[in-house]
Amino acid sequence: MFIKHKIALTALLLSLAFISVCESAETVVVGGYEFAPFVQRTSDGNYDGVTIDLIAALNKVQKDFHFIFVTTLADTRYKAFQAKRFDLIFF
Repeated sequence: MFIKHKIALTALLLSLAFISVCESAETVVVGGYEFAPFVQRTSDGNYDGVTIDLIAALNKVQKDFHFIFVTTLADTRYKAFQAKRFDLIFF
């Protein structure tokens, strides 16, 4: 559990640094694919993991950007990014 929080905190700090030097739309779409512990589907069909926790933390600590999560597939993530289906992937 400690490693999960350490990874999330590091990613949060890096993301905040990225946001401060980059102009972006108010909504930032974050792509992710199932790869534990970063993104995993729960038994009720929702998603959980470090990426989801990071998005929640970013939305909680600032109001300039609203981060939302969308799913993609691991083998097509780069094509989906090039097609602008999402703005970034954290992990």
